[in-house]
Amino acid sequence: MTTAELVSVFTVDGQGGNPCPIVVDASGMSASEMQDVARRHGHESGFVLPAQSDDFDATFRFFVPNHEMEMCGHATIGALWLLARQGRLPGDTIRISTRSGPVTGFISRDRHGEPRVEITQRPGRPFR
Repeated sequence: MTTAELVSVFTVDGQGGNPCPIVVDASGMSASEMQDVARRHGHESGFVLPAQSDDFDATFRFFVPNHEMEMCGHATIGALWLLARQGRLPGDTIRISTRSGPVTGFISRDRHGEPRVEITQRPGRPFR
């Protein structure tokens, strides 16, 4: 059984935020197993996979209980924050492949050494 760690994204002074299950090593997980994690937790969930090419540092996938999503901003931030806390990032600028296209993550530290995360994101597309 793969372990999902529940993080809260967009907190204020450590309170509130969006709950988000993150699997920091989803290697070997099928899409249905990832969706099962989202279903069990009832939240948008993020999964970190190895990069598919040298153009990226990692591949991220995102699921909600009923389907896969192309992009999830708060799951991307949550995954990067968790990876930074665990010392599992190759640097302070991370190139991520997502189904919506490339995303760049930027890691800095606050005065207590806690990771702070910013990301780029492609513009949204309305459904038609």
